Amino acid sequence: MQAAVGFSTHSGWAVAVTAGVGDDGHLAVVDRRRVTLIGDDLPRMAYHAAAELDADAAERLVASVEASIADHARAVVGELASAPDVAVEGIAVVGQPREIPGVAVVLASHARMHACEGEQYRRGLVEAANDLGLPVLRIGPDELTGRTTELLEWTPERTGQELAAVRVALGAPWQADHKQAALAALTLLRSQPGR
Repeated sequence: MQAAVGFSTHSGWAVAVTAGVGDDGHLAVVDRRRVTLIGDDLPRMAYHAAAELDADAAERLVASVEASIADHARAVVGELASAPDVAVEGIAVVGQPREIPGVAVVLASHARMHACEGEQYRRGLVEAANDLGLPVLRIGPDELTGRTTELLEWTPERTGQELAAVRVALGAPWQADHKQAALAALTLLRSQPGR
């Protein structure tokens, strides 16, 4: 089966859902899991931790966190992309791209600190996919249902029914993160050329 991996990220971890459309035309979830995206020895919220440090130490800490995220993301994406019995066509990451300015600029705004911390994890996944030559889709959470519904030529009701059916078939956990990751994966699959 052709599938994609959708990610819904948080500070230090993400929900990953490998999904596609089965031969019967219904949403098929091949794998779902919570993945770790940073080492246990580092703060999950880099800029919040860096705010307590002098400028040089803050730069070093942020760089260490980003390096750990990159390492973990490569391992996660590599493992999921090489799963047996499924052809992973790419990854989709929930969340539009954001700029990450220099550390001093980020530390000047608490709201920017939160935004950039989230972007560090999303960016790590994107870079890992790029390293593996996998197509990547970044999509905002507000776009998911409409875009997936349009690409699959489903109605909004059917999209909801497909997500509910997966919950019944797989059981818990099947929360908003899982649904968003699954829809992102389907959107990536259907937006590929020739699909």
